[in-house]
Amino acid sequence: MDVIGVYTFDWRLTMICRKLISLCLVMIILAVGCRTGITDTPVLTQTPTAVTNMPLPITENTPVSTIQATPVTPTPQQPTVTPTPTQIPILPVEAAQNRVVELLADNGDCRLPCLWGITPGLNNNQFAEEILVPLSSISDFVAFTPDVGNITFDIPIGEMRIHINVDFLITIDVITRLSFQARALEYFKNEQDFGSRSVFNSDAFGEHLHLFMLPQILNEYGVPESVYVFTFPEEPPARYGSETFQITLLYPDQGILVEYTTQLRVEGENVLGCFSNAHVEMELTPIGDRDLFFEHIVPSWQGVIDHDKPLEEATSMTLEEFYETFRQHSDQCLETPSEIWPTAEN
Repeated sequence: MDVIGVYTFDWRLTMICRKLISLCLVMIILAVGCRTGITDTPVLTQTPTAVTNMPLPITENTPVSTIQATPVTPTPQQPTVTPTPTQIPILPVEAAQNRVVELLADNGDCRLPCLWGITPGLNNNQFAEEILVPLSSISDFVAFTPDVGNITFDIPIGEMRIHINVDFLITIDVITRLSFQARALEYFKNEQDFGSRSVFNSDAFGEHLHLFMLPQILNEYGVPESVYVFTFPEEPPARYGSETFQITLLYPDQGILVEYTTQLRVEGENVLGCFSNAHVEMELTPIGDRDLFFEHIVPSWQGVIDHDKPLEEATSMTLEEFYETFRQHSDQCLETPSEIWPTAEN
């Protein structure tokens, strides 16, 4: 902040000075003494103005004023106080679960690529942590650093759980990539084994993830720039899992990638995938930055680029036909010839 020195002039002193030309030297000496007693006083630089002084007669009884130098004590510098980080409160379990349900229902009142109020290209890690850290009470994994953040948690829905993962990447103190994954899982435990299995065609899952389901995405964001398809020609061995029919929608200009995963079904010479309640995965980047979109997407989605097939090659549909068909809330399934797909072993 600029500091401006303020000067005050006594007009009476000025008149005396004009009368007492002979005492100018004394005045100058006193003035120098005044300035010597002042420390750390800002100096105001002024452009000098030429003044013509007319000598005045001096009388013997002219009084002389003496200016006393008043020393000014410098203002002590206040110590710098380092702000103490504010600890983010963590919600109780039930409140955290309810909060996640609310975020899934309204997405924090924002459109993709904003997720739960967090916008890539706009917000930093501290902003994201204020939204995500309160949910830690229902999380089985939490990690936040200046460069990355990650949190996972389960929301119980009847006998199954909605498993959610959110993570983000920081570049120069701004979120440049935001990822989201939601799956319906059923946990099991018996004498031989324990773990979880994917649950498909769950209406409860589809209701909670309504905003991110295929029809809603198509209606909200329009015809994708490209759609990729991946599947197997037949039911693969158990080690590959049953969720083996996937479609990936790309909206590079809007910073949105959405992948839907569901269970394949073989009918004759075709493989079918039905996506009404499919699992969802999204990669989100700053809107309007195609280069950054592909810079972040290509490394982790290289398999999609290399092994998946474009919609037009995998099916008989165009992008416009795909859009018109699946933007409706229906049980329409996507069909692709089984002969064009490699077996799981290959």
